[in-house]
Amino acid sequence: MTMTKTVAAARLAREVPTAELAIDQALQATTAVLQTLLAARTGGDVPAHAGQIAIAKLIQSQQALVSASSDFLRVHRELSALGREMMAADYGECPPIKGAIDTGRNEAMAA
Repeated sequence: MTMTKTVAAARLAREVPTAELAIDQALQATTAVLQTLLAARTGGDVPAHAGQIAIAKLIQSQQALVSASSDFLRVHRELSALGREMMAADYGECPPIKGAIDTGRNEAMAA
């Protein structure tokens, strides 16, 4: 069965923001773990070096998530451009990212 452009566009319009949110939620979750590790280390009766490797690896995972988020924003930008090109109609811009200032163009997508 062939997927029409309209169906593909509708699915992507739903799925892309969901994926972006999932990356942000993963970053929030790893930040919560980092906060707990640091609180346990500073508030507990443990040596200063306890958990240092885990903290360093956790921060590396957060850096990877930030990189993934940046890459996915680029994917979003490319899909938006492709949608405008393929659909041959003006559907307007993607919904703005929460907290983005409306300047007529989504600044976060330009990165």
